[in-house]
Amino acid sequence: MNAESVEVDEVKSWLREAIADPSSPDSRFMVERAYYKLRTQATA
Repeated sequence: MNAESVEVDEVKSWLREAIADPSSPDSRFMVERAYYKLRTQATA
């Protein structure tokens, strides 16, 4: 497994957590974390 696929899996897991319990206080954090991770990868 290459580093890129590991990072994609990581982002997917964060988004799954947010979807599983959207009212959780951590939900917004997980979405923001995924967004910034993807954004930094896109600009790299």
